[in-house]
Amino acid sequence: MYKRLRRNFILVTMLAVILVISIMIVSINIFNYQEVKNYGDRLTIMVIDDRSFFDQPAGEAIPPMDEEERAFFNRPERNKETAFETRFFVVRFNGDEVNVDNSRIAFVSSDEALLYAKKALDSGKERGTIDNYRFLVKDNNGAISVAFVDCTKQIYTASNFLKISILVSALSILVVFVLVYFVSGKVVAPISKSYERQKQFITDASHELKTPLTIISANNELVEMEYGANSSTGAITKQVGRMNTLVKNMSLLSKIEEDARLEKKDFSLSDALVDTIDGFMPSLNNKEIETDIDNDIIINADENLIRQVLAILLDNARKYSLSKICISLKKTNKVNLIIKNDSDVIDDIDFNKVFERFYRSSASRASTASGSGIGLAIAKEIVKLHNGEISASGEDNNFIIKVVL
Repeated sequence: MYKRLRRNFILVTMLAVILVISIMIVSINIFNYQEVKNYGDRLTIMVIDDRSFFDQPAGEAIPPMDEEERAFFNRPERNKETAFETRFFVVRFNGDEVNVDNSRIAFVSSDEALLYAKKALDSGKERGTIDNYRFLVKDNNGAISVAFVDCTKQIYTASNFLKISILVSALSILVVFVLVYFVSGKVVAPISKSYERQKQFITDASHELKTPLTIISANNELVEMEYGANSSTGAITKQVGRMNTLVKNMSLLSKIEEDARLEKKDFSLSDALVDTIDGFMPSLNNKEIETDIDNDIIINADENLIRQVLAILLDNARKYSLSKICISLKKTNKVNLIIKNDSDVIDDIDFNKVFERFYRSSASRASTASGSGIGLAIAKEIVKLHNGEISASGEDNNFIIKVVL
């Protein structure tokens, strides 16, 4: 139990850390890349609308800027030198006339600039990125201009930031894992000790209860032999039987949780189910039973525990059915066992609590059927040990339990 608690604690903690770090890194890098795009888009607008700002020779006074331009260049990562650092080229189409201006970029020839412009037009987009160039297409009364701004430095910086952030995140996760691994022992130790004490109490209580129950039962039988059976001795017999069943089930549940080792082997689930049904036939009290069981369904599992599940589920259906029990066993990709019994208290059942220990609906408590509310909890634990699933539902006044193995 200690190892399982520690493993689960580490797993949940690391999943939470990985999720948070992943969200942060993805969000930051998306924002960073969006900023690169916005930077290129703003420059392409300025290039295509008014080239005069960028055409100033070095050393000459920069012409006055409007408020939008001033706001753009007054950001911390930009300054007036940005105008001279920006590398761009523009291709203009006016009817059959094509004008290529690549004077502000060194490694893009006129033919290459024209090819880039055609790719931009073919894309059908107003804005976009080709290689490391951010482009803008503008149609001014049939005169089409395509401006490209070199964003190589910005893209390179963003890519480097992505790589560094991934590396730092991986190292951070590794460091957190090491810390959680060593801290987890101290965190789960009190919980594990409390759970162990609880299990020990259940085991000790089960053993201690057996002796007085045996004495009560024996003395009750003596009273019946000497004075005859009556309603009082009958009630004692019934309650002693109920207590014995409860003690047995508590011991079994504690053993299942404490020792999860399974003695798996191949066996016929079909035959096991038929055997279990045959054992319940005398106690059905004229209730109709309908079966649809495929032959030779072989599974690899702990046969004794699986038979225990079958007995619990059939006993539950027998106790609470009104007149009919339907049992289906089929195999497709997995084995599906469905046990259904009619009931007039479906609305009274909380299906989220059916498999909790000692849960019984108010109608079940008021009924004459004996039960402790621990049987389905045992069935769930056994199914979980076999990596299966068990669920309960209600439909058309039928209580349905489905097991998938």
